[in-house]
Parts: sequence; C-alpha cells; structure tokens
Amino acid sequence: MRKATRDRLVLPLLIPLGALLIIAIPVIGFSRILLSLSVRENVSLLALPSFARAGFESKRRHYLVRPLDGAVAVPRHAYKLRPVRREDLGAAAQIIHRSHQGSLDAALNLTYATPALCRSFVETLVLRAGCGRFDPEASLVAEGSNGLVGVLLASQLSTTNGHICQVSVLRDEQSRGLGTVLVTSALAGFRRQGLTSASLSVTLENERAYRLYRTLGFRLRKEFAAHAWVRPPARIELPA
Repeated sequence: MRKATRDRLVLPLLIPLGALLIIAIPVIGFSRILLSLSVRENVSLLALPSFARAGFESKRRHYLVRPLDGAVAVPRHAYKLRPVRREDLGAAAQIIHRSHQGSLDAALNLTYATPALCRSFVETLVLRAGCGRFDPEASLVAEGSNGLVGVLLASQLSTTNGHICQVSVLRDEQSRGLGTVLVTSALAGFRRQGLTSASLSVTLENERAYRLYRTLGFRLRKEFAAHAWVRPPARIELPA
C-alpha cells in the first residue's frame, strides 16, 4: 500500500481520537491520560489540533539514533561512575524526581510527579523490563563529593540496539559536563557488548538536552507527538 493511501486511511481515524477519549473518560473514571502516537510523522502531527480541541496538551518528541561504528570518547571528569545496583533504585528515583521538578516533561508526564511514582518508574525499567531488556553494563550512577548526583538507565531493544531510557542529573551538578560523561559512558558500554546503534527519545522543547544529543552524534529517526490530559478543573501547568 502506498504511503499516501495509508495516510488517507489512518488520518480520519486519528483526528477524532482525542474527542473519543474524552467521551470515554467519565465512564472509565480516569483523571489523567498520557498518550504517545507511533504512526507516520505527518499523520501524528496533523492530529495535534484535534487533540488540542479535546483538551490535551501536546508536545513534539524526537526518537534519535546514533551508530556505534567508532570509538566513543568519554571526557575527563572527577566523578566516580559505577554500575547501578539494586540498593541504588531509591536514590536514583530521587535524582530523577528532583531533576525534573518544574520541567516541561514533568508537567506532561505523571511519572515524574512524585518520588513514589519515580520509584515505580525506575523499578519498571530495571526489574520488569519496561523498556526493553535492562542493560546493567551501560546503566550507571555518578557519585560526587556528597553522594549520588546523576543516573543513567539503559536497556537493549534488540540484539543490536542499546537504548538510553533515562538520564538525570541533580540541578546543582547540571551544566558541568556530567550529562556528557554519563551518555558517552553508556555508549561505550553498548560498544563493549557489540551493539551497533544507540537510541533515545527527547522532547523537542528540551533544548539543552537536544543540543547535547545532537553534539554526541544522535540524529532524527522519527518524530511523534506526546499528549497529556487531566480532568477539569485541574490543569496542566507548563513552565514559562
């Protein structure tokens, strides 16, 4: 089937999807909906006005991919990096929660709303293969002078692809190069295991993270939209 034909078939179904969800919510009893659409980019983005009319906040996200065909240089640094251990999961959840407070991703994604939800998210990634098979060799915590200050959780989506599920750095340590150290160390871990590509996803408006990933060689593979809805009178408060 030609792409244009597929789009004409999918779009009429996708455009009213937001409204249909709102109709169903009082019956189901949900107070919040998070939705990412994995369809052709132009179809997903054309549906944005429909979701907006249904009360959703929508943001564009990019799925980025980087080949692992060359050596990965990890910058010199003063942090102590080590693999994530089971006893680190609580501290990792705290880092993720604190680093996301007031952020765009936290406004859209309930995962980052509380330490308890972040803990559940971390356990899903590490213990329950919530985003591919957890990769202990590429998953790291960073220790500073006062304890853990950064975390990166990684998985394997296939026998050739390593995926960076989450990277978080405490606010006081941001803009000091730790994000670069964590990501490049994870890439090196993927290469040691013989993987040939790495991937991650990022909200387009998270400009600092996006610049970092571009600098480290990640390039766009797919654009999609993430949608969030809360039951009125609650509102999603996006950062200025």
